[in-house]
Amino acid sequence: MRASGDRIGKASGGSRGGRRGLGVRTGLAAALLAACLVPAGAQDALRLLENYQTEITVYGDRLPLAERLILDSAAPIVVITREAIEASGVQTVQEILAQQPGITLHSQTGNPAESTVDLRGFPQGTSLAVFLDGVRLNDLQDNAVRWDLIPLKDVDRIEVYAGASAPLYGGGALAGVVNVVTRRMPGIPRLDVGAGAGSFGSRDYVVRAGGTRGPLELYLSGSVRRSDGWRENDGHRLDDALARGSLALTGDQTLTLLLKYAGGLERQPGALTAAELARDPRQSPFNLADGTRGRHRLASLSYRRAPEDGWSLSAQAFARLHDRDTLTTGRYGSGFLSRGAERLTGLTAEAGRSGASGNRTWEVRAGAEASSGSFDGRGFYTDIWGEHPSEASSTRVGQRFAGAFVQADAGFGRLHFTAGARTDEARYLYTDRRALANNARRTFRESTWRAGLLLHTGDHSSAFLTFARGYRIPSVVDLFAYPGFYSNPDLVPTRSSDWEAGWRIIEGGNRLKVTAYRMRVSDEVVFVLTDPQWFIGQNRNVGRSFRRGLEAEAEAALPLGFRLFASGSYQDAEVTAGPYAGRRIPMLPRAQGTAGVGWGDASWTLRLAAGWVGPQRLDNDLVNARAELPGYATVDLSVRVVRKALTLEASATNVLDRGYVARGITNGFTDYYTPAYPLAFRFGVTWSF
Repeated sequence: MRASGDRIGKASGGSRGGRRGLGVRTGLAAALLAACLVPAGAQDALRLLENYQTEITVYGDRLPLAERLILDSAAPIVVITREAIEASGVQTVQEILAQQPGITLHSQTGNPAESTVDLRGFPQGTSLAVFLDGVRLNDLQDNAVRWDLIPLKDVDRIEVYAGASAPLYGGGALAGVVNVVTRRMPGIPRLDVGAGAGSFGSRDYVVRAGGTRGPLELYLSGSVRRSDGWRENDGHRLDDALARGSLALTGDQTLTLLLKYAGGLERQPGALTAAELARDPRQSPFNLADGTRGRHRLASLSYRRAPEDGWSLSAQAFARLHDRDTLTTGRYGSGFLSRGAERLTGLTAEAGRSGASGNRTWEVRAGAEASSGSFDGRGFYTDIWGEHPSEASSTRVGQRFAGAFVQADAGFGRLHFTAGARTDEARYLYTDRRALANNARRTFRESTWRAGLLLHTGDHSSAFLTFARGYRIPSVVDLFAYPGFYSNPDLVPTRSSDWEAGWRIIEGGNRLKVTAYRMRVSDEVVFVLTDPQWFIGQNRNVGRSFRRGLEAEAEAALPLGFRLFASGSYQDAEVTAGPYAGRRIPMLPRAQGTAGVGWGDASWTLRLAAGWVGPQRLDNDLVNARAELPGYATVDLSVRVVRKALTLEASATNVLDRGYVARGITNGFTDYYTPAYPLAFRFGVTWSF
């Protein structure tokens, strides 16, 4: 499923040699693009402005593009700008998200490149809807997201919408929505060439080119990211390419074509027992060949008609292809190789009408979407090296989805009333080629709504109160993947009721945002042990739970170019019904936060940030019987210097070289831990032509 394209892949196959020349080929293409766009001969400034005019293409016009729109929204919103990304010194989307209130990273495989993003206590990121320029990235198989498919250097901004968002974005958004908008280089054509290197054999290369010529705006990017990793069987090899062309048509209309490729290999060193961790945290004694290899391809064509006479219109067609091979071994001398191929195509359309009379304003939007996709999966028993495969499973899941929504806003001076409703239908057709008795069909129909109040308490501040209902349809894995052991084809959707209240002020480089929330979840899917000795069980709708918390974010501008910043959250989540009633939800710290100081101006920045994550219950410790995962604190330092066409970057993560555990899991008898990386450095340089 996906949300409307106006709002806002897993990896397999392919040999190493087949992608070796990606960075060089993309660089030549970028150079040719710049050469084609730059006119011969000298021109005066006025002629340059005329030839290279910039038409700003707006993605996701239901999402705020500036601080003013944040104040106009009856929901908690975090906007991470390109400037904030560059000043942070981080290298991945997960790392920049981890600095936001209510978000925790967990490394399930031992490779930080594959870290999951968990918001408000919903584990493994499976209740978070993620969009890239209007295309939903969540997998059909389990609603998870491969964050490593989004190079941070290609990101213009990231918008985080916490809380139940199904009334606008469809199912699977119980925790919230993350909208990623790709980078643009409008104006006079430019070519950027960059390289970086750091600890543990990490290196990266990037070539970008872009510019505007009359009504056409182009952007091309190619990057290569490599790392040998800190542990045995660690590291990654990731190749990415992105191309986008926007054509300004007549009458404030824009047509945009987006093409995206990502591929590579990520090794997975796995988890260690406490004794193994104490002896050597770098070892990987039982996961010597584990990893994921694959490729992701995405294409979309978008049309947008900017508001004219109160009317706006947008539409998008997209296609998405994931191919992925994953080898998982372990402590029992055997392995399992899974091969998956996902195909998804879809259409979205949205229309809006707005008007004003005196101090009264109104706006109505309506949209519809439809998609069709399939997931073909095969599984093989192997040895610990992934050799000598023997087929264990062969399945196919077809999915058809359709949804429609409407939302409205009525303003009376400083007071606004907002409301929205949505209805969705999802159909699954599951085919088990090896056991026809497991074949099944399921159809889910859900309707949700949302309502809120927004009060402008001043020219630079506002308060809001919102109620929303959300849902999450059981995933393919929940329903069908492991008959008799894990999956349950009789599951029903998880539903939520969410209250959000907050206040924010943004003025003169200073900001303060505070949000309180309380969410009740029913029919929550819980893994119930039927044979604890062998850790065998089944997913069942036996749980109810609540989640409540307080999130805050502050920033203050000081004299001499200094800035103070801080963000944090307190959150509590507990099961209230079912076999685990009264227990805390695992892998959710009660408190966490980030604070620091920045110093500099437009030509240089220095940033020192400290983060803290509180203790957490181990994954799978639903009865809260095991010792908690200890809390940890880290300190990061980064500096960035811009001198004309040259940009220099340097960063150090985990400056205090603290040894800590990023994730823990238990089988009820033995606990396993994933060690985090120690002190690491990176240096980078970019030259702009």
